[in-house]
Amino acid sequence: MNERTAYIVLDNDFENWTWFKNSKTLQVYIYLLASANLLTEKMFGETIERGSVLINNATIATDCGLTIQNVRTALANLVKSGDITREYKNHYQIIHINHFELRIAD
Repeated sequence: MNERTAYIVLDNDFENWTWFKNSKTLQVYIYLLASANLLTEKMFGETIERGSVLINNATIATDCGLTIQNVRTALANLVKSGDITREYKNHYQIIHINHFELRIAD
């Protein structure tokens, strides 16, 4: 993980976001924003772009205090609404946060 610092930007209209009232999906989304790469880097032979994170569901569940099923549902919600896209690998996934540049201030 790189050492740069950034701030998550939530505009005044964020409370109208589709998943704002779904606490588990909101928690996973903010966790992904906080975990996403600020610079493109190589991990496990993969190039992980800015705004993406290489992770597995178990790590998200542990770090957020959720069940694996909660995480699966939250990620499915975020894919359905177009907030993230996912690329599956053998033991992990690469999650890309769509519109990352609108949510992060370096």
